[in-house]
Amino acid sequence: GRFVLVSGPRRCGKSDAALAGFMQFAARGFSGVDFALVTKTQAQMDGVMVPKVRAWAGRNGLEVQARDKRLTLPDIHGGTNTFWQVIGADGVEAAAKRIQGFGIGGAYVDEFTRVPPTLVEMILTSMLEYASSKFVATCNPEGPEHWAKLDYFDKVDDGTLNGETHKLEMADNPILSAESIAEMAAGLTGPFYRRMILGEWAASSGLVHPVVKYAPLPKDALVHRYEVALDFGRSSVTHAVLVAYHRNSWTVVDEWVHDGRTSGQMAVTEQTERIFAWATAAGSRSVAAWAVPPDAHGLAEGIAELAGGSVVKAVDNVIWGVQALNSRLESRLTVDPRCEHLRRELAAYRWDERAGARGDDRPDKTSAGGAHGSDALRYWAATAHAAVTGRRP
Repeated sequence: GRFVLVSGPRRCGKSDAALAGFMQFAARGFSGVDFALVTKTQAQMDGVMVPKVRAWAGRNGLEVQARDKRLTLPDIHGGTNTFWQVIGADGVEAAAKRIQGFGIGGAYVDEFTRVPPTLVEMILTSMLEYASSKFVATCNPEGPEHWAKLDYFDKVDDGTLNGETHKLEMADNPILSAESIAEMAAGLTGPFYRRMILGEWAASSGLVHPVVKYAPLPKDALVHRYEVALDFGRSSVTHAVLVAYHRNSWTVVDEWVHDGRTSGQMAVTEQTERIFAWATAAGSRSVAAWAVPPDAHGLAEGIAELAGGSVVKAVDNVIWGVQALNSRLESRLTVDPRCEHLRRELAAYRWDERAGARGDDRPDKTSAGGAHGSDALRYWAATAHAAVTGRRP
């Protein structure tokens, strides 16, 4: 069939196998023919796709010639085939120009779900010149209403399009041990576990933080350290949370909220001083670390001056941060029920289900009144996770 579509989570081995199959198909079935190698970004092409092509060529004793964003490789018939680099981020028209004016014998598309659908249509049109052309694509599964699933995977499965689909999961990679898979799965919940471990097309829906345990700090708790994270709004809401570490556990013990829309705007310097006084209990409590949003430069500088350092730029990646926070909420993180603003947000914060069905994972901030406290706690969890693991999104 013309289509070979492979979906599965990262590290399941799909890209290496699919690309090797595509390169063998081109070398054995064609001579002197053009092909397309498609990625979303040039960095992805240079850092992933091209090295994999070179590695495949090396294993097969072939020499790769590279020039002007195209690769030339020998075929088994004594000729050469040309593989044009097509970059989705260049825009549909600019990307399509790489293969306009001539037919191609096939295309390999990495991260299929991230490439513009109109570019895919143009590529398929360029393939019509060759009856035996092949369209090979790999992707991570996203929402069940994503165009790649509806227009291609589903249509191949029901026979509308001629081809085959393959669904892989993390366990299909023979190199990964059960312990490694369990470690990767530990921080994943809900649809992200289903996509990134089981390889399912799953929609993000329901509560963003489905598991929250409420309990005050035990009266006899010996607190080893305090940390603060905050979401800053110059003219809207600033919400800070104070987190205490004790007995190998964490508790959100207090919150500080100022809504400039209802209580009047407060200068950055005044917010800084008030937050610092609140967090340090007017100097009687030591705060070991402060996680401040990347764009809150004035606030970060003010706290750093008062605290003598210990201020870090918060990791601001929503999906990565949500996963890090949910992992902690399900294990060692509790919230003092006296944190009323945060408690109301966590109970109401939901995914945008319409966007999630399309594969666009986006929390609906309006469901939680802007979710400023939830964002502050997410900053804390993401920044702490990055510090512990040494990994960042």
